[in-house]
Amino acid sequence: MNSFEKILIKYIKNVLKIPEGVGVDFSEDDKGYRDGHLTFNIDLSKIDKNSGSYDENYATLFRKPKLKGIPAFTYAWSNKIERVINEFKKITGSKQSQYYYIDTNLINYDYLDTVDKKIKKAISKTDFPNVELEWEKDGNNPHIKIIFTNFTDENFSNTDEFKSQLQSILGTDVDLNEYSLAYRKPRG
Repeated sequence: MNSFEKILIKYIKNVLKIPEGVGVDFSEDDKGYRDGHLTFNIDLSKIDKNSGSYDENYATLFRKPKLKGIPAFTYAWSNKIERVINEFKKITGSKQSQYYYIDTNLINYDYLDTVDKKIKKAISKTDFPNVELEWEKDGNNPHIKIIFTNFTDENFSNTDEFKSQLQSILGTDVDLNEYSLAYRKPRG
């Protein structure tokens, strides 16, 4: 990492008020292009209310705001960083044409094992006991997605009822609104 990247990272952290402890790694594109990658090491336990380590200030920076409609669908956390990088290049008069890809690396997510067990136990008490779940990182954003699978053709049209029953059984132990939820249609 050259001095330009070091100063750029400090500038990004300062402008966006990125909390202490959030590591940012830089790497060159491995294909020989001039592009670089800025990888933000984000503590998932601090942005998830279900973890027991939730930090509202930390979460506000990294979580998708509650948006409705098209903005919610097109939201990208990396846009915040790209604006700051472009601002930095203007301020410094940089002629550098390097493009920076913004990546996230989630750390401290072991608590999801406990959340997973609670959700699976609750699923078994719903009218949809055969439903299974998969955890997935939601794109390049620091969000977690739960994909519910193994629906039958008949009960797939009742995913709202499934979610309602599941949240009711979970109560305050697990707030499903902390995750992006998706439902995989049965093959058939």
